[in-house]
Amino acid sequence: PEEYAKPDWTWATIRELVARGDQAEISRRFDVPYEAFPYPTKLPGGRLVLYLDASGEARRFELDLARALATVDLGLGRMQAFVSAVEPVTMVRVDGPGVEPEFLRPAGLDRLGYAPASFGSDGGTRWMVQEAALGLSSAVVVASERVGDSTRLAVTIASSHEGDDPLAIGRDRVERALRSGWGAMLEPHEAWWRDFWSISAVDLPDEAIQRHYDFVKYLYGAGSRRGAPPMPLQGVWTRDDGGLPPWKGDYHHDLNTQTTYLAYGPAGLFDCGLSFLDQQWELLPVYRQLARDFYGLEKGAVVPGVATQGGKPTAGWSQYALSPTNGLWIGQLFDRHWRLTGDREFLAERAY
Repeated sequence: PEEYAKPDWTWATIRELVARGDQAEISRRFDVPYEAFPYPTKLPGGRLVLYLDASGEARRFELDLARALATVDLGLGRMQAFVSAVEPVTMVRVDGPGVEPEFLRPAGLDRLGYAPASFGSDGGTRWMVQEAALGLSSAVVVASERVGDSTRLAVTIASSHEGDDPLAIGRDRVERALRSGWGAMLEPHEAWWRDFWSISAVDLPDEAIQRHYDFVKYLYGAGSRRGAPPMPLQGVWTRDDGGLPPWKGDYHHDLNTQTTYLAYGPAGLFDCGLSFLDQQWELLPVYRQLARDFYGLEKGAVVPGVATQGGKPTAGWSQYALSPTNGLWIGQLFDRHWRLTGDREFLAERAY
């Protein structure tokens, strides 16, 4: 919001307004813009709809945590899907009558004033390309083929962060995945998950608590990987219901990110945790700039309590969102990582 760029959008201004007892102006300048401007951190990329044969009906859904494999009972057949742990591709197999894929543009994008998406197809490949803000463009692509009595599909999303032609990147991915075949794509995926589950284990006497523990651990493997953005409150997922993600899909550095990431170390899931620590390390210059610009500090770094993926404050309820205390636990997490790994290079280059 333009309000945030004004030179007096500062901690000193908040103190002055508090001294005057002007709560309305504090709210207008530091709280209201969060609700007034639809600036989300993440968006649904596109909705893939699979039209079943008239004889098919989704009856039962299962998720095999050990293999990260989803199964849907369709009565006359079944559907299976997995998001590859080693390739940026989702594989889908529908046994029984054929299915017809189609992409729908998420209606929530209209709230941002984005232009309509462009759709296209070529043989068994379909796509949707969306132009977004700040030069970003993305392509969601699906390729399908009929193999015996089943339909095989490969799905991906590519963006201009990866190259000048996201559509070409996406098409190449899904077409290579189909050529590789279901089994060849599933094997390294299952091997990755076997390694993941072998790192540590906890056995609990209560079945419901055990299921919850295993599912939350699964979310680390499914949603937090080094080299990718860490999980905000709803993880890497977001709903496509015509609106924008709850809390804009941003990062709340209170219990949200704390309870999400405090457990990775004792479980030995260090690669999953480094997704978060890498992001925080890379954002340190942004946090130092906030300390200078907002708090008037020559030294130090301040982590905004409510932040974008790029580390900028989104404000809203300023007594929390702009409190300088939220970054303290992140510093402690660097210390915990060092103590649990004994990684002296990490200690020397980052934690210390």
